Amino acid sequence: ESTHPETARPLVLPLTPAADGKQCPSPLDHSKPIFSTEIVVPLSYTAILPCSFPLELPANEKFLDVTWSFRGSVIASINHTDPGFNLDTSNLLNGSAPLTVYNTTPHQQGVYECSVNSNGTEHYSNVTLTVLAAPSVSITSPEVVLGQESVIECWAKSFSPPQISFSWTRAGKRFRPPQRSEGMLAEDGLYEAVSRLVFVPELHDRNITYSCVVQHEELEKPLVKKFKPSIIILPTVSLSIVPPASRSSPLTLACDLRGFYPENISVVWVQNSTVLPEPPLTHLNSDGSYRTRWFHTLSAEERERGGAVQCVAHQPHVSQPASSSIDLSTIDPLGIYTISHIYYIYTTLYHIYTT
Repeated sequence: ESTHPETARPLVLPLTPAADGKQCPSPLDHSKPIFSTEIVVPLSYTAILPCSFPLELPANEKFLDVTWSFRGSVIASINHTDPGFNLDTSNLLNGSAPLTVYNTTPHQQGVYECSVNSNGTEHYSNVTLTVLAAPSVSITSPEVVLGQESVIECWAKSFSPPQISFSWTRAGKRFRPPQRSEGMLAEDGLYEAVSRLVFVPELHDRNITYSCVVQHEELEKPLVKKFKPSIIILPTVSLSIVPPASRSSPLTLACDLRGFYPENISVVWVQNSTVLPEPPLTHLNSDGSYRTRWFHTLSAEERERGGAVQCVAHQPHVSQPASSSIDLSTIDPLGIYTISHIYYIYTTLYHIYTT
């Protein structure tokens, strides 16, 4: 960072009194001062913070001491000035000791205190520095699930001041009025805010353009972020068995997934809440959706274990995946035999003890 005014970016000067007593900005002013003790500058610009104080004439520079403090630390004085600042002492005898802040950053925002000691008398003045920055806008994950309540987030980041406004359009027409929001302070010293669009998408929404419209005082015109929802269609899931050759043979289950979109999908097999270890090709349907069939062969031990087996179809950005389950006790010959055998033993013993 340069500490020389001649290499700095355009200066932002405080308000100066006009002949009629009103305050008017300097011709080089890039700020939007609200009152004389607040200086507002664009991000990375150079700002001059005024410090004026009364003097008893004749004044002697030897008896003047000036310090500038920020957040409890001295950043500039007659003897030392921190990098990135410059204390102008050329007009001390005229009652002025302005501080120059070069290449302003968000973390330099706040209240600066000028302290002047003149012949043992202390004079204080405060100047608030505010840095302006226009927001950047992004849409996070426009993937939505057909027929399910979905949320799309529009983020505005790295802006200042914190006041900002969001609105939404669908096919060029506004369907949510502007909502003013107060940004949250982020780690970079600037602000961020989010607006959430909650809706239940229909199939035709994938061909419709939505927009998040952001308004901020540092924007010359509203910032518009357009997108088309990426519609996820959940599959219809069905389970069946491939008849085994014998009771002792492995049992193969087939899981059919139909009507899903997009093609990217995976299947997890679950038996009694435990994930089973396995993958095949997908096929394109005439309506543009996909279908696929997955197989899983249960070992003899897994067949003996019985219970419910699930086929769970995982798709990206889907929190509640489609699934289907099957009860081995109702379809597996081994399971049926086992239950019938137990029932036979039970009825036989019951008959013995009751006769």
